[in-house]
Amino acid sequence: MAAIVIPYQPRAQFVSIHARKHRWAIIVAHSRSGTTVATINDMIRRALLGPQGARYAYIAPHYVQAKDIALSYFKEFTAPLIEHGVSYNDSELRINLHNQSIIRLYGA
Repeated sequence: MAAIVIPYQPRAQFVSIHARKHRWAIIVAHSRSGTTVATINDMIRRALLGPQGARYAYIAPHYVQAKDIALSYFKEFTAPLIEHGVSYNDSELRINLHNQSIIRLYGA
């Protein structure tokens, strides 16, 4: 299988977050610094490289934020995976990856 290239170049302040060995991370940054994009791409990478069939959750403060903002970013950055079997369920805010992993989006 050819290498899959996700169209994301991390900002300098997020490189250490993506390179961490720990499961959890805390990002302290100002608004508009790119934390949503960095977090989404970190989750996509971990879902692709992690155990097959794993489940991941993106939790937003509000349902509208999860649907309008995060889902569009997830679709943008997983677009290269469509030919490998990624699928979207917009009504359930779910991304099904080709390795049977699932990413769900939630909002209060």
